[in-house]
Amino acid sequence: MKIVDVLRRITADHRPPTTDRQPMAESQPPAPGPCLPAFPPEVRLLLGCARTELTEHRRRQVAGLLRPALDWAYLVELAEQHGLTPLLYRHLEAIAPSAIPKPIFAQLWSLYQTNAGRNIVLTKELLRLLALLQANDIPAIPYKGPALAALVYGDISLRRFTDLDIVTPKPAARRAKALLEANGYYYPDRLTDAQEKAYLQSRNHHHFQLKRADDRIAVELHWDVAPRHFFPATEVDRIWQRLEPLPLLGATVNSFAAEDLLLLLCMHGAKHGWAALEWLVGVAELLRVKPELDWPQALARAEQWHCHRMLLLGLHLAQVLLETPLPQPVRAEIAGRPGLYPLANRIGAGLFQAKAAPAGRLGQVLDPIRIQMSAQDRRRDRLRYGLSLVTAPTVIEWRDLPLPPALFFLYPLLRPFRLAAKYTLKAIDN
Repeated sequence: MKIVDVLRRITADHRPPTTDRQPMAESQPPAPGPCLPAFPPEVRLLLGCARTELTEHRRRQVAGLLRPALDWAYLVELAEQHGLTPLLYRHLEAIAPSAIPKPIFAQLWSLYQTNAGRNIVLTKELLRLLALLQANDIPAIPYKGPALAALVYGDISLRRFTDLDIVTPKPAARRAKALLEANGYYYPDRLTDAQEKAYLQSRNHHHFQLKRADDRIAVELHWDVAPRHFFPATEVDRIWQRLEPLPLLGATVNSFAAEDLLLLLCMHGAKHGWAALEWLVGVAELLRVKPELDWPQALARAEQWHCHRMLLLGLHLAQVLLETPLPQPVRAEIAGRPGLYPLANRIGAGLFQAKAAPAGRLGQVLDPIRIQMSAQDRRRDRLRYGLSLVTAPTVIEWRDLPLPPALFFLYPLLRPFRLAAKYTLKAIDN
């Protein structure tokens, strides 16, 4: 039996509804933003397949784009770049497999099977680690990865993920790290005990990254869901009070409340400049499988978390690029923020730029930073974030520039010099 068939049987009871999107009470006018017809057919085809289920109308649209002149290599490259190869294969295989060149079909099938097999391995390992933490009285929440695949895709084979994210309470973070280290994982950054304590208390760090002894699985062990300049400390305890059960491969795990998860996904996308379409698919599919989502609560929490602009940006992009329906009050909120439109246009235009023609290494670094800063709600947040980028020591400074505890205050002074040296060398190399 194929891996895919196994996954379909396992997740059959938890698949989302088969409509393309939940019906809304009113039709929605096109949202301002990137113009879809301006995209080449390969991009439009990928966008058409960027959802778990297709209506008959959308199936016909996708079939109409399957022409011999398609640049199939470019399409596969785009799908890989945006984490959508499983969805692309699933829909093309169902709609018109004979229209796909045999070598391309074989490549997509192989990528799909490889991803499905890896996802089973990662999901089983996640469940093992969650059981281990539970047995040692450490609360844990799986974040993104298999949990998001099960919740919004309804099938863990349809989402691509490469590592595992687990959130624990901050007081238990070091104990959880030690437990994983005693059970097959290691911490490659090797901070001293004093450094590790200081690292844990920093406003700019929120996870330990560990690797399994065979280096085949990485785990990000979070004590916060985002750095403090993205997420206020006062909200962490409230998230833990609103958890919901989620079925996953025959087990039941903790899951964030839908309103919290929506904000976290939009914060994550903004943090990374919305550089991957898969992150928007997660937002769109969450809204599809959670039609009961409490919008007033979500908007109120966005204000409390100072991520209102991030939320609206993610929702606007999902509406423009994936035709995700939004309730009228949310559309009104977006319309009241006209500054979002040029930012969304820039993101939409940059999503599908060829990797072969980058703007330059420094430009590739700065553009996501500009998006992150533009997505901040308040000027003080932008200033704090910009300052943290330059002065807040990362694990690289802690690891590569060891100092005695009495001199830890020097780390913010050392980081600018390291950054200057790094980008000077890159400029010389170019």
